[in-house]
Amino acid sequence: MERRDGAWRIADRKSVYDFATFTFPAGIKEIDAGVVAKYPREYGALAYVLDQSGFPVERTFATQGSELEREIKESAFAWLSAESGA
Repeated sequence: MERRDGAWRIADRKSVYDFATFTFPAGIKEIDAGVVAKYPREYGALAYVLDQSGFPVERTFATQGSELEREIKESAFAWLSAESGA
C-alpha cells in the first residue's frame, strides 16, 4: 500500500497459492495428468488451463509453507515496521 496524493493505493500485491482443484461445470473432461504433474499441486489446475491455452507457466509461484511465502511475509512485516516507525 502507498499513499499518493492523499489516497491509499495498492502498490504491490503477491499471492500464495494453497489449494487448487478442477471444476467441470459442463461435465467431466479428460486432462493430461503429465501436464498437471509438471506444476505444484497448489496451482496445478490453473497452470494446466493456462498451459493448454498456450500460456505455459514458466516460473514458480509461492505456495503455502514455501520459501517464497516466507520471503513475502518477511517483506510485508518489514514494510509494516518501516511504515509504523517501529
